[in-house]
Amino acid sequence: MMNELLSSVTATRNSELRRITAHIPRILARRLHDKFPDLTADHLTFLGAIGTGIGGFIATLRNGENSPKNTKLTITSGLVMVASAGMDALDGQLAREMEQSNPGSGNLLAGQVKDAASDSFQELFLSIARAISAHKRGSKLGEIMALVNGATNSLSRLSRAFAESRQKPVPETGVGPVGIIGTRAGRAVLGIAATLFPEVREVPVQVAVDALVTGANIVTALQRTEIALDKSAPTLDEKTRQEAEIRFKALLVIEAISIGAAVITYKLLHSHSNHRQ
Repeated sequence: MMNELLSSVTATRNSELRRITAHIPRILARRLHDKFPDLTADHLTFLGAIGTGIGGFIATLRNGENSPKNTKLTITSGLVMVASAGMDALDGQLAREMEQSNPGSGNLLAGQVKDAASDSFQELFLSIARAISAHKRGSKLGEIMALVNGATNSLSRLSRAFAESRQKPVPETGVGPVGIIGTRAGRAVLGIAATLFPEVREVPVQVAVDALVTGANIVTALQRTEIALDKSAPTLDEKTRQEAEIRFKALLVIEAISIGAAVITYKLLHSHSNHRQ
């Protein structure tokens, strides 16, 4: 079981993308660990979440004009968000490298929960940033779609944990193109792009992307729930089931926070507008 935990590709971490690219984060994490032995996976998780929030905030400072200042803000925001996404991609692998070099030094389950929470909050931060930008552009539809996206981003993680708690593995990147969009990799790429470029030649990119991702989130969650409720024999081991159950409970809380944050953000934006009027 320990060998499986330390592997990049397992029964639950089973995407073809992970299988093809597994050596890249492994090499980078190993070099990081060799060069900065005191750096932990928690540090990367924390920096990834904070960096994403900062990058999203920088994006909200733009005023919609085509000016050198806004270009600099876009580039800075993009670099911060991409760097943060890179840290997020390395934290799990760094945890496995540390465990391999010093067995028993870390709590891999706690790391999984923190990583899932960090992913959820990073996506929530960006959805709130897009809602604020949409509000500044006067796009109420943009606000709503960004916040609905933020409220649904954890559904695929929640349904995955539910399926694994019933000892049923699910495709890590979902089924087909919709599945990729409705899971972490697709959401990260599209979320950053829509935050940086909400409108292109007056085309409402952000509205379209948030609507697409929201739909993909819901479809992927339903597909995973269907797998969870299937009558077929369970295939995951008991330890994996227990770990998934803990993640499921944590993600229920995170989903409630995401919904609450979306509602509060909408009310604050419009309360501010009413005061100005």
